[in-house]
This record gives sequence, C-alpha cells and structure tokens, in this order.
Amino acid sequence: MTANRLILLACSIFWLSACSANRDGLRAPSLMSFEQCEKSDICSISGAMELTNDGHAYIGKVVMSDGRCVNVSVPLEAYRDYESGREKFQNQVSLRGRVFPYAYGDGFTETLINGRKVGYGKCGNFYVFVK
Repeated sequence: MTANRLILLACSIFWLSACSANRDGLRAPSLMSFEQCEKSDICSISGAMELTNDGHAYIGKVVMSDGRCVNVSVPLEAYRDYESGREKFQNQVSLRGRVFPYAYGDGFTETLINGRKVGYGKCGNFYVFVK
C-alpha cells in the first residue's frame, strides 16, 4: 500500500475534513494549542492517541507535543479496530473535529451526539467530536 493510500485511510478513519488533495499528497490542518482548541468551535490537533472506556462510553485522549492532552470522541469503528488490533495506530495522529463542553448536573447520566455515546475524559472540561 502506498504512503498516499495509507494517509487517505487515516483521513477516512479520523475524518480530517481539512485534508485537501494536492500534487504532494494531503495537506494537514493548522494545528492548535490546548488553549486555542478549548476556545474554538472546530479544533485541529496532533499527538499520541490513547483510546479508553470510562465505564459507560468510549473516550480517547491525544497527548500533544507540549504534554497537554485533549479528550477526543472518534467513531465506534475506530475503537473496535483499536481494541481488536486490526488497525495499527501510529504514535502520532492528526485529527479535526467540533469542540463541545462536557455537561454536568443533577440527574445527568450520559452525553449522546448523533447516536454516539461520549465518555468522560480527564483532559479538561471539553472534548473534540470527530466524525
């Protein structure tokens, strides 16, 4: 499999809407800091990704080069591939998605967006929802 096909596969898994084809392959989105991401509607980050389950839903985290981490919700298929070992995730991923704050309160039990449950992460009070 060529490098461009591997990159296209990674884009399809993580919905890198900012990827655009050009003569040299794919152009990555402009990356953001934790603070920029937290204050933005759309966030583009890069770093080492780890996927976990908080007990009621899946949540991932991306540890950026400065050591800060960002919570991410990726499609269920990505978690299944990760857990089964079929998909070999690289240490570094780049992804882009919509930023949502975590909702807290009495009687609040779960977060559901477009049919996907979102777990609670430990990297701040927001997460990036990746289609």
